[in-house]
Amino acid sequence: VSRRSTNASFCCWALVVNLPMLAAMKAISNRHGGPVTIVSHAVNRHGLICFIVANLLTGAVNISINTLEANRSTAFVVLVGYLT
Repeated sequence: VSRRSTNASFCCWALVVNLPMLAAMKAISNRHGGPVTIVSHAVNRHGLICFIVANLLTGAVNISINTLEANRSTAFVVLVGYLT
């Protein structure tokens, strides 16, 4: 699999996943005007910290688990851990 095809499929997946969320946030913001603005400011203010923590957690997983040889249940537990 080439990097170009993988990147294209990831970009399409990211659009499909994120566009409905952005549309919902915009609709809520237009209707109520408050809560989404507060959340978006908090995420924007602490974005670098979230990015660094996510990278450190990814490194910890990659060091502690042989991800290339992990079975399905281990991979599932790791993914659920990332999502929570």
